[in-house]
Amino acid sequence: MTDFHTGLGKNAANYQPLTPIDFIIRSAQVYPDKTAIIYDDLEHNDLTQTWQQTYDRCRQLADGLRKLGIDKNDT
Repeated sequence: MTDFHTGLGKNAANYQPLTPIDFIIRSAQVYPDKTAIIYDDLEHNDLTQTWQQTYDRCRQLADGLRKLGIDKNDT
């Protein structure tokens, strides 16, 4: 049996770390029209969003935070 793990250290061809930001960008690029969120609220409005809509909303939130003076590494 061949050991396929021998000599396969992490490199750009076989490994890419995926941060939450990278994940949502990639999801919006690869699956823009696929459902990302289904929220069923029995008392109010239900919500369904695609990956593109979710990515756009995250960018709007980031822009709003930036306009408030909140930046990277702020807590």
